[in-house]
Amino acid sequence: MNEILDLSKIEADKTSIDPAPFELKHLLDELNDMFKVLADDKSLSLKFNTEPGMPEILNGGGPQIKHILTNLIGNAVKFTEQGFVRVNAGYKNGVLGISVVDSGIGNFGR
Repeated sequence: MNEILDLSKIEADKTSIDPAPFELKHLLDELNDMFKVLADDKSLSLKFNTEPGMPEILNGGGPQIKHILTNLIGNAVKFTEQGFVRVNAGYKNGVLGISVVDSGIGNFGR
C-alpha cells in the first residue's frame, strides 16, 4: 500500500528527497543484515560490491534509496531459486549508480 501512495506522490510531484547526509556503506550493511538469512535459507549467494572511489558520505536520499533497494533486493531473493543476488554500487562524476542483479527467472537468460 505504501508503494502505491509513494507512486501517487511522485506522479503528483509531491515527493521530496531527504537532504540529510548518509553513509552508503552503512545502508548496504543494513540491507545485507536484513536479507542474509532469507538468502542463506535458499542457499543463494548475496553479495554487495562497492566500486573504488565511493565517497564515505553522500548527501540526500538515503531513506528513499533504502526503500527502493529493499523492494528490489526483496524481489530478487524471493524470485531467485538458485544462484546469486548481487548489489553493485558505483560513483562517477558526482552520480551514484546502484544495480541489483540476480540469476532468477527474470534475467532473460543473461
